[in-house]
Amino acid sequence: EAEAEAEAEAEAEAEKVKKASWDTEPWYGTKYRRRPFSEEQKRLWKGDTEPGLQTLRVDPGPNNFLVDDFSVAGEEKPELRPTEEKAFEESRAIVERAVPGGASRETVLRAMAPTVIQASERHKIWLKTDRDFLVPRGVCTFHLLDPSFYLSPRTFLSARFFTRILLDQLTEDLYDARLAGLGYSVSATRSGLHFRVSGYSQRLTDILEHVLDRAHKLLEEMANAPAGADGAAEQSDLARKFNEERESMLKDYRNFGKSSPSGLAGYWITQLTMDRVFAANEYNDTLLSMDASGARPELDLAAVAEDVQAFFGSDGLKLEGLIAGSVDEARAQQAVESFLSGISKFSPALSSYVREHGAVQEPGDKVLEVERLPPIEKNNALSLELPLPEDAMEMVGASPKRSYSALAPSLVLESVSKNPKEQNSAVQVLWQLADGDEEHFSDAVGSIFCSLAHTSAFQELRTKQQLGYAVSVRYGRVGASSLRMVLSLQSSALPDPQSLEERVQKWTELFRQELEEMDEESIQNYIEGTIVAVLEKDGRLSQEISRQEGEISSGLYEFHRRWEHVSALRKVTKESLLRHFDNHINKGAENRRCLVSRTYSQEAADAKAAEDASGAASNEGRETAVVPVLDGLEDVRAFKSQLPIKGQARVNRESFWT
Repeated sequence: EAEAEAEAEAEAEAEKVKKASWDTEPWYGTKYRRRPFSEEQKRLWKGDTEPGLQTLRVDPGPNNFLVDDFSVAGEEKPELRPTEEKAFEESRAIVERAVPGGASRETVLRAMAPTVIQASERHKIWLKTDRDFLVPRGVCTFHLLDPSFYLSPRTFLSARFFTRILLDQLTEDLYDARLAGLGYSVSATRSGLHFRVSGYSQRLTDILEHVLDRAHKLLEEMANAPAGADGAAEQSDLARKFNEERESMLKDYRNFGKSSPSGLAGYWITQLTMDRVFAANEYNDTLLSMDASGARPELDLAAVAEDVQAFFGSDGLKLEGLIAGSVDEARAQQAVESFLSGISKFSPALSSYVREHGAVQEPGDKVLEVERLPPIEKNNALSLELPLPEDAMEMVGASPKRSYSALAPSLVLESVSKNPKEQNSAVQVLWQLADGDEEHFSDAVGSIFCSLAHTSAFQELRTKQQLGYAVSVRYGRVGASSLRMVLSLQSSALPDPQSLEERVQKWTELFRQELEEMDEESIQNYIEGTIVAVLEKDGRLSQEISRQEGEISSGLYEFHRRWEHVSALRKVTKESLLRHFDNHINKGAENRRCLVSRTYSQEAADAKAAEDASGAASNEGRETAVVPVLDGLEDVRAFKSQLPIKGQARVNRESFWT
């Protein structure tokens, strides 16, 4: 009878559920219904259980980051602001040059550059209201900039400690925000600190305020940490996290020499050709440096706080920001105000200056035209110009370090892998190309040239000769206009990097022949395919915003780069590609500036040392040239101090290594 009664109650309850009315939520049309908790459920959650049983009561509270405003700024305010109208017309002309007859309103809106909505001598804020994707999402990016930020390994390590610990704390603080579809990041760059929040536009300022509030609290905790707290027997959570990060960094720097051979070869190219860059061992030595007592590390919590506070309090601190997506000007100004309020806690001088001197764009206001505003100074990496081969030999002087190379570069860098199990050696070859120009023609020629070169090198060195899986040709641009091509080859199939260089040199000759044999129609078809890929519409709003962020953070502000690049691509011909090869790649060319970086496996290094000691090394029958060799940080620093900046410099180059 009891079973029958229970079954009847269950059937009645099921029928009640079946008949319960369903509601429809307003945004996505999802059906749902509400049911009260049973008395049994409530009794259990109150902890009224049988003796010996334990219950877990969870009361997470409401998620204050959930969104209920899905309005889209581009739909609610489709009309352009006066400054946007000017940007629209400029963009229309650029798009029309790139794609004659293709400057539709939709395309031009997509190509439009951000416009300045606020500016002073120490700050500039850009806004790009999305009118293409029309989704209720946006991004706020703020860069706090100071050239002294990358002043020494210690100051940059302090910034890394600060950002890494901050992100760890935010993981718990903003768990609800991530569940609500919001994102955030804080990073240290050569130029300064970078704060970024993204997600639904309604909550951008909310998450921004939380990030800045936590940053301020962390800085105070670090500054107030007692001396030696990070080495105490009973450590605080902050000190424990600091030590974890320190050990993680030390491990990375200790194992750096065991990286892939091609990675090490590229590292030494960076050390020589990039201005103002620190070495891995300098970071390692800084972390290991002890204070005067010798009892604890010199770089502790208090020291990190001191360095970061000095950055925030710098007289040269500046601000640049981009607000993009479903954000109108009113909401953008609100985001700026939220950021200024947040940084006023640890950088009151900058916050006060911006509020006092910042001009806000008004209709018809000519003060904020971009051409009348100086660019915000950034401490981005600059490329150094390699010498011609004859000049390199003279610059090295009487140094006895010489080597043979089939590629006849200006000089050679040599390093040895610290991984005893590594069987591969590697070579990276860098050719500096023509400087970029305002018409983007050199850039267009270089990109097509390197794309063809990659396909050729991969087929010849990887597929046919089976030298190894790591074969690539990359095209790069450093700073305002320094263009370069880098071939990377890692292999255990040949005994040493010099043998790899011979294969690379033979490939360059083959590639020249392949270019010669290509007809103009094939080249133009290839270029048209490239243009189609370049102009492919972004699939997500985040892709468009990322490009705009890159232009601002680099200090180049070439927001129409894609379209100007397409205009230049249409001018590339077979003749220009051959001329490019003959001027910059061909051995013996008048403008050839080439650098080779070799990384030996330990086995190959031992074999080379034995040959050198016995005098058995021979280059008979080989087409090689004698070139100077640099094989350590001291050699590299001494040599690079003589090199000029390549391309346009954005910051003053000071006496950095003294």
